Amino acid sequence: MYCARSGWPPKLLCQVFWCRAWRRSWVNESTLAAERQAARFAEGGGRGVTLRYGLFYAPYAPSTIDSVRLARRGLFPVLGSGAQFVSSIHVDDAAAAAVAALDVGSGVYNVVDDEPLSRAGNIAALAGALGVPTPVPPSATPDLPPHLSAMLRSQRVSNARFKAATGWRPRFPSAGEGWAHVVAEWSARMTAVRAPRDHRHRSHRTAGAPRRLGSAREASRRANRRSGA
Repeated sequence: MYCARSGWPPKLLCQVFWCRAWRRSWVNESTLAAERQAARFAEGGGRGVTLRYGLFYAPYAPSTIDSVRLARRGLFPVLGSGAQFVSSIHVDDAAAAAVAALDVGSGVYNVVDDEPLSRAGNIAALAGALGVPTPVPPSATPDLPPHLSAMLRSQRVSNARFKAATGWRPRFPSAGEGWAHVVAEWSARMTAVRAPRDHRHRSHRTAGAPRRLGSAREASRRANRRSGA
């Protein structure tokens, strides 16, 4: 991703990746090439910045919404024991970090929240935000191919270098606070979607009531005429 602030040629090259790709054997060669490109850009007099982001979540992200719905039903499958740590980042904090990176010096920076939670801790935080019992997830340890084995690893990533260089601070220090925000936003969206539907349903019932009442009166009159009343 190029970020030009002073015309052409650009003075800043910012590369963005998911930090989980940087664990041991699961390192994509194209990602390494992009990081080397940022370094060469810096050597040429520009600013080459690489941002390694944590796992994104947001109230409108399909994967996040699926997690909310599963937790509400007491379902939340987890790979492994659940003790593995995951470094996350709310999309609002990720966007703020991208803006902060416009003024940072060349280098590689991790952009994650302050307090990684374990997979089990994430489930408990989400259940708490929903006000439902914490699901007891089935533990599964499948035989994953090497390029997916990172999904079973525990990963605690530090954002200290980026915070020190930019002054950026995540609004949501951990997914615990983030899930509370996600659930509140999701609930508001669901209420907004249901409101017009409920209004149409009530309007239909109200409009039909006079017709039903008129039909009942006419039936009564016909019955009276037939009986000679």
